[in-house]
Amino acid sequence: MGTNGDLASAVADSAKKSDAEGERELVLLVAVYKSVLDKAGRSYAKRVEIKPTAGTKKGKAKGKRKKEFKMEYRVDDYVADRNAFFGSAVAYQQYEKKAREELEAEDKKLRKYIEPPVKERTHANWEEAQDVFYAWTRKACEKTYGEGIDMPKLIKSQSSDKLDKALSKIRADYKKKFQSGGFNFRPMKLDGYRLGTFSDHGMGNAIDVESASNAHIPTKTWSLILEFTGKSLTDATAKAQWKNTPKKLYDSIEEINDEFVTRLNKATDEAVAGAKSAAEAKDATAQHKAKYELVKKDPLSAAVVRDATLKKFDKNFLSKWRHGFFSSAKLPWDLVKEFHEEGFKWGATFSHPDLHHFEF
Repeated sequence: MGTNGDLASAVADSAKKSDAEGERELVLLVAVYKSVLDKAGRSYAKRVEIKPTAGTKKGKAKGKRKKEFKMEYRVDDYVADRNAFFGSAVAYQQYEKKAREELEAEDKKLRKYIEPPVKERTHANWEEAQDVFYAWTRKACEKTYGEGIDMPKLIKSQSSDKLDKALSKIRADYKKKFQSGGFNFRPMKLDGYRLGTFSDHGMGNAIDVESASNAHIPTKTWSLILEFTGKSLTDATAKAQWKNTPKKLYDSIEEINDEFVTRLNKATDEAVAGAKSAAEAKDATAQHKAKYELVKKDPLSAAVVRDATLKKFDKNFLSKWRHGFFSSAKLPWDLVKEFHEEGFKWGATFSHPDLHHFEF
């Protein structure tokens, strides 16, 4: 006969096994999908610098010590969130098994439709990561739209009839070509995949138009853009304008974009001019001249150093969108107007403006 001690030991061993499996699962998800977040947008992993231990030399005779980094994972939070989302650890394991069986059916036909993209399937265990990713996404879809959905059929169709009909009408009326992509069975994606959420792209009710030229802007970054440009546009105002005066919203986005580019160009020009003036001064040193050469090569970094607001931006965003986060050439008003007339909501109305996104 077992004792309470035996039961407690068994529970503890089970918990340890669950934590170990959860850690492996999370590490694999991050390795394959890069940025994995909880519903609130907090990353389950972060890259941290390894600090030198006591007695380690901080530098070498001919240069500083090369920085080293490691990944830290919120395993306990991930496992707790996962078990709560699926109901229990056992319920998750059963559901993940069902999800894997669907992916493996018909000679793995469904796998080609689920992220990661084919070109990013380089990890030896990407299929195992995809099993977990699909389980999370599938469950989120059920919680959002109900359990009666034939998931494989939905995914293979790649679109909804409503979206197809609306898009056909837009193409016929607009008459010009434009780049678009719609269906993607995945969680919401902003700064990473938010596990436990479900994207409108996963039901074929949303489409991205000219995404390479029009940004999806995080809320914090949008606030910084408004601060940097001296403009104002709340998501409440944007929603009202899209409903009643859509051209006014379009013009507002274009004006903010143009002001952003103008001010950023001015900041980089001033950074270069300042470095040049210092390099050409009578008392200029070799250091001044070397700095000028560096500033000419990377004026954006120099501008960031000089501007308090630019310092708050994510450098990758500034580098990617320094020439404009909204392209009226690629996404002209005549095209946006067609989407409005077909009853689409524009992502410009979001608190995190998604300027290439249109949804029902």
